[in-house]
Amino acid sequence: MKSYDIDRGAGAGRIRESGFTLLELLVAMAIFMVVVGAIYAMLEVGRSDAFLTKQKTETMQNARIALNTIGRDAVNAGVGYWKSGARVPDGTLSNLLFIADDADSLDDWLTPVVPGDGVRTTVVDGVPVQTDALTFAYMDNAFNGGTSIAVSAVNPLTNTITVTSNSVAVGGNLYVYIIDDGKEPCLASLTKLSSTDKMVFEAGDPLQLNNPGGAGTFSRLAQSASLKRITWVTYFVNDDNVLIRRVYGQTDELVGAGVDDGGVGGVVPVGSGDGIGFVEMPLAFGVENFQVRYVMDDGTIVDDIVSAGGVDASIIRQNIRLVQVDLSLRGTQNDPKTGQPIRVQINGAFHTPNLVIQERAIGRGA
Repeated sequence: MKSYDIDRGAGAGRIRESGFTLLELLVAMAIFMVVVGAIYAMLEVGRSDAFLTKQKTETMQNARIALNTIGRDAVNAGVGYWKSGARVPDGTLSNLLFIADDADSLDDWLTPVVPGDGVRTTVVDGVPVQTDALTFAYMDNAFNGGTSIAVSAVNPLTNTITVTSNSVAVGGNLYVYIIDDGKEPCLASLTKLSSTDKMVFEAGDPLQLNNPGGAGTFSRLAQSASLKRITWVTYFVNDDNVLIRRVYGQTDELVGAGVDDGGVGGVVPVGSGDGIGFVEMPLAFGVENFQVRYVMDDGTIVDDIVSAGGVDASIIRQNIRLVQVDLSLRGTQNDPKTGQPIRVQINGAFHTPNLVIQERAIGRGA
């Protein structure tokens, strides 16, 4: 900016010009650049922090949804279902739940909670990580208003049962049912109805639950029993680092008609049937670890439950009182400051209140 001063004295008419020197301009420009740079840096820090917070929040929300789903199943575990479990053919648990097979040839027992310690391997930054699996079973309240259907006759040679009245079970719907005689109940998947009130559980079902014959799971059932549909789910981390909720049984009602043929469900292991017996629902992506521990009725905390001291694992599982879940996730973006993936860890503890009830003292699972 220039100013002009007209000299009225001697040498009138001479105009004196004054302004900033070059040095002053350089100093002013330097100060201006420092201020602008500081403002930009503050804005960039705020933008970076906002981005990081948003990504962490999204990843944390992803993990919370998964934990909430697990927690709901944990609380429901054992509702309308024996805490000592129900019989399934030998090898069923190892085929479907990833756990190691037992050494005997006796029927397995699917209890309300089945641990699987370090049964799945996922790879994190090139390093293998052993992750857990977790299974729950309970009554399906969507079936018959949450009540059972009376069974009046059982034919173990054909795995056929006669019910007193049926208006809800539909032939061809591959749902899993518990046939409960109050002593040694078993699980089976419905394959067809020979008549409205005759339910047939044929061999060769995708889950390989049905094994008619003199040594089949139906062979120990009393003639008078009841029938309920169950919810049976397993949580595990798949090869793509996704936490999966696998639901066993009919898939078209869960995710839409036609999925049985379209492959949306999963195919059970080779040698265990050729049909689709479950649907897998993704819960959380970018899973780097999934660990589950169990608080027992005596206060001890264990990673797994196996047979010990001559006591079968299915009996020991009845003493679970709390399920503790630790979940580690990697976000889809990197931290702008470090260049490293955004990671979150979350944990939850869920009671299993329905495992406290007293039960019968009959059967291996009791």
